[in-house]
Amino acid sequence: MLVVDNLYKYFNTNELKKYVLQDISFTVKAGEFVCLLGPSGCGKTTLLRCIGGFEPFSAGKVLVTGQPVLGPGIDRMMVFQGFDQLFSWKTVYANVEYPLQINGLAKKDRHNLVLRYLTMVGLQDYTNYYPYQLSGGMKQRAALARALVLEPRILLMDEPFGNLDALTRNLLQSELLKIWSETASTILFVTHDIEEAILLSDRIIMLSPSGELKDIVPNQLERPRKPGKSGFVELWEHLYSQLGA
Repeated sequence: MLVVDNLYKYFNTNELKKYVLQDISFTVKAGEFVCLLGPSGCGKTTLLRCIGGFEPFSAGKVLVTGQPVLGPGIDRMMVFQGFDQLFSWKTVYANVEYPLQINGLAKKDRHNLVLRYLTMVGLQDYTNYYPYQLSGGMKQRAALARALVLEPRILLMDEPFGNLDALTRNLLQSELLKIWSETASTILFVTHDIEEAILLSDRIIMLSPSGELKDIVPNQLERPRKPGKSGFVELWEHLYSQLGA
């Protein structure tokens, strides 16, 4: 589904190259849930934006189903961390409908899809609410529905639960896994939280503070996963030692 090959991202500063990403290579299979894990400032978000086509990269290539990524596309939809990614002047329904509308889908077909995905994220009773009337968790659900409604090949998620309280974050993690199983989406999920990476992923791609690929760790723990279950602590300690090395 996704190939990232020898990817570099750098800025020219005073005739010197300031590297954000260095020689990043990995693949992601269709239907796989992959977490990008690393400390703040290691280039996780930049890498996700390069894959999404929002950020030009300096060298290397990104391929989705064999086709080079040259810019944003509806085959790759992104959910951001902030609560302000929805259009404040549109209702929940209109926010989710918008990408279908600008891509020319007929109104009757839009309606069915919007209701399907709002129901999937549990917002079917909030169609006429505006973002200011929603909690942070509900805003992220609406943003997720808006990303899913185009049924993209790859869902890109940039620490979408990072600003939520622990209880809401745990609830949305569980709901995301349920949606993932229902839609068979391919998900690339950025986090700096080791526990979150273990709970969600099939594999964990680790970046070093210098923006290099440090390790790719398979996560074979049986689902559903809970901290304290057999193997969870051992994997957490391994990832932690890698981050700190």
